[in-house]
Amino acid sequence: MSAKADLEFLDLEIMRFFVEKLDSRTGISADCFSKQAGILFLLTALLIALPTRAAELVETPRSIEHRNSLSVLETLRWLRGRIVSAPSSKSDGQNHTTSQDRQPQWAFRMADGKTYRVLRTQLSESIFLDGRLREKELILKALPVERDSAIEVRVIHSMKEGVEHELYYYCDICSIKSASPEICACCREPVRLVEKPITDKSEVSP
Repeated sequence: MSAKADLEFLDLEIMRFFVEKLDSRTGISADCFSKQAGILFLLTALLIALPTRAAELVETPRSIEHRNSLSVLETLRWLRGRIVSAPSSKSDGQNHTTSQDRQPQWAFRMADGKTYRVLRTQLSESIFLDGRLREKELILKALPVERDSAIEVRVIHSMKEGVEHELYYYCDICSIKSASPEICACCREPVRLVEKPITDKSEVSP
């Protein structure tokens, strides 16, 4: 007999003992008491379960993060086009340009003419730092930010001679791949740009 079964058997024996004592002293039948005890047990179980169920219905930070991650997966898009310069319209409120205004701003123009400003992130850093990428036809997996007519780049591919290529930077010394053209974070030596044909169909754009 398992430990769980032992506990259930012990609970029944304890209940039966008290029912017999109550029956002999008060005259209340065991059957009647058993029914009342069963109802009381069900009510107690409901009272315990309701707060638990209510807690499940309340969104926690973890559940919100999970829901948001699913939403992001649903809105990521593959975009094909080229990098073009984008004039900055930001100012510090006093008709003076800010340091960010003085930095080159880049946009992504698709074949249909629709243009998105490229947000500068760790994954899009190569577009801002490496002019070679701005000369290529690119395929970006990106999250559109409609309110700013911008995109947050997640993956950068290139189209070369009709074949889609993976773009990344590689350190031959440390054998490390990176999304940034800056020196290797490990050995502090320069990295090289790699343009590798994609053979896995699951990794190419639709």
